[in-house]
Amino acid sequence: MLRKRIGMPNLMVFLLCAGLLAATVSAVRAQEPTTGITATEAPQADTAEGAVERPGRDEALAVQYERSLRMALGVCFEPPADVAEDTDVQIGFDLDAQGRLSGLPALIGGADVSGDMRRLYLAGAMALDRCTPYPPDGAGARFEAAFSRDGIKAIRRVTPPGGNGTRSEQRAAVAVHKPGDQETETALALDRSQRREVQRRLQLLGFDPGGVDGVFGQNTRDAIAAWQEDKGFPGTGYLGAVQLLALNAQSQAEYAQFIATPPKKKTRKKRRVKVCRQIGLLGLRQCWHEYR
Repeated sequence: MLRKRIGMPNLMVFLLCAGLLAATVSAVRAQEPTTGITATEAPQADTAEGAVERPGRDEALAVQYERSLRMALGVCFEPPADVAEDTDVQIGFDLDAQGRLSGLPALIGGADVSGDMRRLYLAGAMALDRCTPYPPDGAGARFEAAFSRDGIKAIRRVTPPGGNGTRSEQRAAVAVHKPGDQETETALALDRSQRREVQRRLQLLGFDPGGVDGVFGQNTRDAIAAWQEDKGFPGTGYLGAVQLLALNAQSQAEYAQFIATPPKKKTRKKRRVKVCRQIGLLGLRQCWHEYR
């Protein structure tokens, strides 16, 4: 069939051209220098190049997450209006791998904390609690945020993301952002003296716990619930971590004054009593009244 279509002379020309072309290609390949890069080495070079560029990408993702975190907190943060204009605080907080607040936010700085700083810290801690959970991408790390009366000045990540945290951190996260219940109050691990302090602070704010004895009975539960409802928390009668922070911050001035003022000694009211004694040889009795 091939002979009928192109003819014998044309077939001979075709085969001759194909042979010349193959010879030319072989000669060119023989003259090319050897690069020394094998098929297995090329992916290694790409991997090395990617490893150099990866920290830059991670840093960019961290900055992007810090910006989104700042925007989310800005919605929840309500700065107190009664603080000085130049007041600012640094608050450190941990987010677990699910973006939940883990543990209590910490006030960063020296021991000299003013009332304005305390109020600003409380507003920041409550904003962190209201906004949780946060996006999990980029969480699982520790952050520091700068709060001022004008808003959130900056947020930066101080540790890289690292897993889900310990089991105690996970329990603390639940205790922080759940409404107050028996579980959250148990997680606070309040001893008898700390419970007395809670009762005293409630009493100083005008919420009568029915006594300061370190026992949370029904009167104390009612006082806690009344305070919670007054501050916008669910009135469960049980405290959570952020609620305890709020109670301490709100009553700090009254409680400090109470501690600084020595308690008055209780004076026993004198009673009128009849006193008698025997006089003379005849055994006569002489009586009178005294206040003892």
